[in-house]
Amino acid sequence: MAEAIRKSDVMPALGVWVLQLALTVFGVMQTFLEAFDGDSCGPGLCDYDAFWVACNTCYVGALVLLAASPIGIVALRRRGRLALPPPILGAVMVVVLLVATYAAERAAFQLPFSGNRI
Repeated sequence: MAEAIRKSDVMPALGVWVLQLALTVFGVMQTFLEAFDGDSCGPGLCDYDAFWVACNTCYVGALVLLAASPIGIVALRRRGRLALPPPILGAVMVVVLLVATYAAERAAFQLPFSGNRI
């Protein structure tokens, strides 16, 4: 009975990992598209170094989280534990990373949190 429960929890974990993959793809695309907001900067208004640090942190962090979730699934699965927490935690952390990156990018370009500069 316990073996059947352990085997049955891998598919939901993989499903949540696919959700994490979709969030990562969305976030990387959004971060890439935010780079075009720099064209609206006037002289001395934008901190391009801070912007690129935020972008690169997003890219690397999202990929590390995406790779760490399957490793956590396998590690917990081998110990006979529930394999669902790593992809759930990874998905939540990707969302937090994307929100923090968006805020840092907007702050670097001195833009409001919604819309472009007027």
